[in-house]
Amino acid sequence: MTKKIETRSYPAKIELAKTIIEFSNEATPAISNYNRDYAATYGQYPDVRCYITVDKNSRYQLQQMPQFTLVDGLIGTIYFDMGGAESGFLVLS
Repeated sequence: MTKKIETRSYPAKIELAKTIIEFSNEATPAISNYNRDYAATYGQYPDVRCYITVDKNSRYQLQQMPQFTLVDGLIGTIYFDMGGAESGFLVLS
């Protein structure tokens, strides 16, 4: 998996950050070690979306909600169980 972090600044000094995590041929794409790596930026109620890549010109957003594994009451892992191997990316914001 690869990840990119993008930050946009707006005139009212509002910063919106998002992280894109690509996956390839996985049935359960996941964000591991969430609390250690991402919670400081996105908190304990992150918005996570999964996009499936059909080909270089098209993709769709998975309508399934993410699943969370908690460790000591905090998010440890966020994942999608798709039932079959797919390629695409997760957007964390």
